[in-house]
Amino acid sequence: MYTRILFEKYIQNFANGQGTTQQLLFPETIDFTITDATLLNELSTEIKIVGFDYEKMGKTSFVFSGVPVELKDQDIKKTIEGLLEQFKLNESELKLKKHENLAISMARSAAVKSGKKLSYEEMKALVDQLFACEMPYSLPNGKPTIITLNLDDLNQQFDY
Repeated sequence: MYTRILFEKYIQNFANGQGTTQQLLFPETIDFTITDATLLNELSTEIKIVGFDYEKMGKTSFVFSGVPVELKDQDIKKTIEGLLEQFKLNESELKLKKHENLAISMARSAAVKSGKKLSYEEMKALVDQLFACEMPYSLPNGKPTIITLNLDDLNQQFDY
């Protein structure tokens, strides 16, 4: 569900040409493989639009001084590596425009992971944000965000 919310937010960032960045108190230097560094260079403009603030330092090193607000509490290196892997996977499986692929990859990286406990207020805010989306009933990959069960369906689940 949060993936849909973030996907639409990142698509809007591309339309506006700017995302929201949380500046880091201490910039973080990260080394990547040559392949990932090359891809990071190719996607530089788009990645900066969604909220990353970084500069290249050497062949495969980058200094990150800001991240999208949604990622402020996550491990930057793992997030970027996951984002790049997801981008490559999407590129081979789905035929999307670069910014759509990046938006899906970012949304999957930043989404609330299943199993995380949320407070009532957080759940309510999430549902409100979902229904404010342009397409609240499905994820970017087409899977439903909401499943409706009638009473018969529920009874079947609990019949022995």
